[in-house]
Amino acid sequence: ANAILSWIPMLLVLGITEPPRVVERSKKRSEDLKAVVSTLLVRDSATRLVFLNLVVAGTAGLVMVWTHQKYWQDSGVPLAYFGVLYAAYNLAYGFAGKSAAIASARYGRRSLLTAVGVLPVIACVGMAALFGWAGIVLGLLGQISRGLGSVLFLNALNERTTSAFRATVISMAQLGTRAAFDTPAIKRRIAGCSGS
Repeated sequence: ANAILSWIPMLLVLGITEPPRVVERSKKRSEDLKAVVSTLLVRDSATRLVFLNLVVAGTAGLVMVWTHQKYWQDSGVPLAYFGVLYAAYNLAYGFAGKSAAIASARYGRRSLLTAVGVLPVIACVGMAALFGWAGIVLGLLGQISRGLGSVLFLNALNERTTSAFRATVISMAQLGTRAAFDTPAIKRRIAGCSGS
């Protein structure tokens, strides 16, 4: 059933067509890469901060997701409920992401960015202090932060990059997240949490 459901987005993508646009390509790909790196890391400090926050928040989110299983196990949650908890956490993440634009219009971007920074701290401290179901419920705050942050940071990045390089920039952010997550220090932490 999961394999069948996984193919649905693939089939839907086949019906999508990109709007026509004029793409001015450089003579060399190295010039394109230089322009992307200059845009991200040199030219504009706001773009650099958005990019780095996207990488750091993505890495922190992955670490949290991979450590939840050990936390739930140590909290005495039966294995049968792990799927339910993952579904609840992903619903919180999705709902927060879907609500980010409305919340940003109502409360302002600055307030939401503050929440993105504070909520994971409350989640982690709460999970450590209130071990068990109370900590698991507080763990939802980390997922809410991930949902809000991913939308806010991606929107900010989209606003600051041209359409010619936007997909490359987002791919570089994802690569940065995966590369940071794959560092030996994080691997040791994850292995310690999973008991392997």
